[in-house]
Amino acid sequence: MGDPLREWVGPFVAVITPFDADGNIVEPDFRTLVRGFLADGARGIIVAGHNGEHWSLRPGERERLTALAKEEVGDRVPVLCGIEAMEASQVLGDAIGATRRGADGIMLEPPYVVNHATDEELIDRYVRVADGCPVPIMLYNNPWRTHIDMTPEVVAKLAQHENIVALKEAVNDFAAITAKIEQTRGRLNIFVGQAALIAPGVLFGAKGFISSGPMEIMRGEGARLYELASRGDVHGVYPLHVKAIRVFTALFSMATWPATLKAAMNALGYPAGVPRLPVHSLGRAEQANLFKALEDAGVRGLELSLATR
Repeated sequence: MGDPLREWVGPFVAVITPFDADGNIVEPDFRTLVRGFLADGARGIIVAGHNGEHWSLRPGERERLTALAKEEVGDRVPVLCGIEAMEASQVLGDAIGATRRGADGIMLEPPYVVNHATDEELIDRYVRVADGCPVPIMLYNNPWRTHIDMTPEVVAKLAQHENIVALKEAVNDFAAITAKIEQTRGRLNIFVGQAALIAPGVLFGAKGFISSGPMEIMRGEGARLYELASRGDVHGVYPLHVKAIRVFTALFSMATWPATLKAAMNALGYPAGVPRLPVHSLGRAEQANLFKALEDAGVRGLELSLATR
């Protein structure tokens, strides 16, 4: 890939990992998912993120998923690998392994076990990784999971490193997102994570989104949401903005993530499989409640799935 500031834009998808009932990765289904997202307008693929149940992946599986995605994608869109190791040398080892399997970049959260890291510790870790990482880095700010909030000041300092080129911003705080866009303009591509902030974020300078629901459940409408917002078409984007919020809210209304996302995808004909233990699939009553909420949001074609553990 070439310049990430030009190429890392638009709707990216954090792909789920399809497991069978015995916890094995179903590789043909993973390939099908990647192809489907590309057909629906995805402009970037991320493997081994939270949607991909990174916490459950075994040695070698992260690299294998990266290789599978790259084989399907080629050079059409960037493939990023989520990395969750704590210490900088561990991160670099995983990053090198993913790069050898074709990754064009990595997505890296703060060290979620060290949930009271100082700004100095946080910056030092990222800089150490960025100094040695063979591919560009997307920061991932998700304080709901890590209990660390990367402030606009921290993000602005990290954006000075030439190998840190993007940020997935999962906070539900438009003032903070605006500050990060303003303080890093031209040096860092901001991707919105909360569905409610996709349209306003892109309207005011975010370069894309990585949010559960718009691409997986709304399919081509997710890419359309980005296109309309990027053109400044407020009236055109509004119905999709409302739908994305309602879909996102329904998906996060119950159970353990990503059980709801997998159930909804299965019901729409995507081969999403089941979660890997200890996460359980939705029962029939939970599925019915989820599908009712999605139908109320305007999602059509849902069929009750028997994909339960």
